[in-house]
This record gives sequence, structure tokens and C-alpha cells, in this order.
Amino acid sequence: MIVLAALSVIGYLGYTYSAKYLSPPAATSFVFPTRNPTTMPTGPPKSTPTTGPPKTVTAGLNHASGSAFPKYTIQVPTSWTVDHKSTPSPPTDTLTITQTDYQVKIFQGALGKGLPCLYPGDPDVSGLSSRFTSYFQLSGQAGITYRGGIAVGTTGTVATQKLYSVCMKDAKSKLYGQPTMFGQISLSTPIAIDTNMQNQMGAMISSLKTP
Repeated sequence: MIVLAALSVIGYLGYTYSAKYLSPPAATSFVFPTRNPTTMPTGPPKSTPTTGPPKTVTAGLNHASGSAFPKYTIQVPTSWTVDHKSTPSPPTDTLTITQTDYQVKIFQGALGKGLPCLYPGDPDVSGLSSRFTSYFQLSGQAGITYRGGIAVGTTGTVATQKLYSVCMKDAKSKLYGQPTMFGQISLSTPIAIDTNMQNQMGAMISSLKTP
């Protein structure tokens, strides 16, 4: 399994969201883009759609331990493998969800200030940032919006895998940044993406909420 190479980021952006979350939304179809979406080699659906209800997985640190990140739950299809690792000192938490060549990873740790995510039409900012020329967008709990893509200046490819970083819209500033309130979220897929698998990945990210 290819190890995810997340963008070099430091920090939690201090997002503030409502403590009340809604039920996970239904999965919607979306496409992970490349820098040139018109040449995206999207493969036909080959995987068998997951049957039965997803399992609820709880992971994450908590504010009581001094972490800026909360505990969270995520709905995972039963056909995916879950690997959850935590360390007490320094406090870190890594959730890796895998099926064949597809992977969702959420990392929490002693991160720092965070990076703004910039998209077409956004002006440059002073200091470090991540700029994306294309992206996919997902709706999460309580009005949260996510965007993911391959940042300019990164290859986005390791061997036969595409690597994506996920940003989240700040409720107050309306700007996007990473890490998200749940931690640094990164995705790995084959070059030719299976439609069923990409929709399952999107549904998992959309289901994230605090318990």
C-alpha cells in the first residue's frame, strides 16, 4: 500500500462550528480532478457497491488533553479496512481507512498555524499557502464544506497513485484552509478512479462529525 504523502502543513486554523450536527447526507457523485480535468482517466465502475449500513468509527484526540482537535466519528462502509493508531506523548491520532488501492487518512497532532487554500479567482496571500487550479467539493455536517485537490507545485502522484489534500471552509471568514477541524485529511486513489469507490470516499468525508 502506498503511504500517503500529505502536503507539508502546520496547524489548526481555529474553526468554530455548531456543536449540533445533522445526520450524514446521502452520497453524491463527484469526480476527483487533475490539473487538466478534461484528460482525467476515469475508469468504469468495477467495484461491488457496499451493502448494509456503514459502521461508525470513533477516533481523534480531545480538547481535554490539550489538543486543538476533537474526537470525531466517521461512517465507514463495511468492506473497508480501518487502522487506528494513537500515541499519548506527544499526542497524535491517525485513522487510515483502506480498500485495495484507495485510502482515506485523517491525522491529528501537535500541528501549528495552518495554511490557506487558494482556488481560481482567489488573490495571492502573503506567507505560505496551497493553491489549487481544480478541485472537488463536498457538503458535510452542519453546513461544513470541503474542497480537495492536488496543489500546484506538488506532483500529486506516487507510482500509480494520485494524492489529494482536503481543505475546509471556515465558518467566519468563508475562506478555505487546512488542516480541517478534524485534522489533516488526505486521500489516495489509482490514476483511473472507480466511480463507486470515489463516491464511498466522498460519503465518508461528508459523514465526519463530533460525537
